[in-house]
Amino acid sequence: MSLIFAPFSPVLRRYHDAMTAITHDVERSQRPHEQAVLLHGDLHAGNLLLDGNDRLVAIDPSPAFGEPEQDIGNAAALNDWGQALSERVKRLAEACRADPGKVRAYARLAAWNSGIFHAATGAESPGGVDTHELLDYACTS
Repeated sequence: MSLIFAPFSPVLRRYHDAMTAITHDVERSQRPHEQAVLLHGDLHAGNLLLDGNDRLVAIDPSPAFGEPEQDIGNAAALNDWGQALSERVKRLAEACRADPGKVRAYARLAAWNSGIFHAATGAESPGGVDTHELLDYACTS
């Protein structure tokens, strides 16, 4: 995988090697394909609703197979619940009894992806997360 940063700031280019290394670490540590689970793929506040019985319903999936830590890391990175991103990652990993290292790695990848997208397009994050917080977390955590 090669990441290209021509239109982005020197800060993003400076962390290219670190982010590429994280991507390779995640790839090497994944579970075997036969142990993969079905992922929602786009778990942010805009895709979560309460039904008539106050049960949480996830809508508008981008389904894929992968590790549960991926959806957990994505949810932590893409939703602002009032804590710092590192605290959201920690709490959500604990609540889901997931591997905290994997959740952290997936959260960094989600923060990187979303941060670059929202910085480049100027679009507001559907989960209310600040673009600078995402990029800071991705580049320094």
